Amino acid sequence: GMATVERLLFLFLVNDLGASTLLCGLTVGVNVLFELPIFWYASQFMAVLGHDGMFLLSMTCFTFRVWGYTLLTPSTKWFVLLLEIMHGITFACFWVVSTDISKTLVDQTKGAYWSTTIPSSVQMLYSSVGVSLGSIIGGWAMNHYSSKIMYQCTASIVFGALLLHIAGSVTSRMCCNGESFLPNY
Repeated sequence: GMATVERLLFLFLVNDLGASTLLCGLTVGVNVLFELPIFWYASQFMAVLGHDGMFLLSMTCFTFRVWGYTLLTPSTKWFVLLLEIMHGITFACFWVVSTDISKTLVDQTKGAYWSTTIPSSVQMLYSSVGVSLGSIIGGWAMNHYSSKIMYQCTASIVFGALLLHIAGSVTSRMCCNGESFLPNY
């Protein structure tokens, strides 16, 4: 999902909406601007939302943001900056939770052989597998169908993952005395 945004958004903005390089650059600035407070106050967000809540917030923002791309037109292309606020939230929440879960799992094994394996695996899955598949499949869909259809499909897939996460979270709490399948924060 993230690769379709991180690798293909500028193509969509320039080719489909006639955006300038200035607008493309501003989208990155907005992303980072809204990531920073979440990274800075990560422990407070984790204390309130927990792992499940942070993942749910991340997937919800991603779904709304990417579906929002499909509503943009050449005359409304600057609204992408409002949508990119959600990218900052998506990215920061995802990495805060992924890093914290990795740390928790390493701590549970007392670091035995896992101190670099778990974080490296997460990074590899995201950076190699996810980016490769997302870029190839997303680029293919963008070329053969359209950017809007590709982004609608991407949003739908992540929304499906969101529903699966909710179902898994509820089920694990019902079956495990109120505990999540994710490690406690």
